Amino acid sequence: MTTHARTLEATFRSTTPIVMAGAQARRLAEIRIAGVKGVLRFWWRAQAWMRWQDLGKVREQEAMIFGSTNAQSPVLFHLVPYQENSLPYGYRYQLDNPENGQNGEGLLYFGHGICERVDQAGAYNVRRGARSTELRLTRACLPSKLVFTIKMIVRPCENQAVIV
Repeated sequence: MTTHARTLEATFRSTTPIVMAGAQARRLAEIRIAGVKGVLRFWWRAQAWMRWQDLGKVREQEAMIFGSTNAQSPVLFHLVPYQENSLPYGYRYQLDNPENGQNGEGLLYFGHGICERVDQAGAYNVRRGARSTELRLTRACLPSKLVFTIKMIVRPCENQAVIV
């Protein structure tokens, strides 16, 4: 058994707006460790099944890395502070302006439920076939291309070599 903690650091770059928030979801978007851990766990499960193809083994390994109702995870997550501001409720994306770096068309595809089409006057556009020029956020999100870092500290444990 290893007697010292190991630290892993991973830097992520989002390709779409991040819709993740705490209690004030309409006003402020933020990276949440629980959300990041949930995404990592989801993708770990997808890969683990391909490796073991045994549900019992997948559950055992998942509990060892991410914890379970019986034991805390030996991996502690820490979010390194990042500089990006949340895009607030009501923020407006220009659909036809690729120079500004905003991916309005991508948000149209991705954003069902977090944005609505509006016309130039800012009125909600409900007419079928009408030409929208902007999207307005209906809740806060973090912009695409956001870069953030998570430090994972693996506490000394019997299976530390398997985890890292």
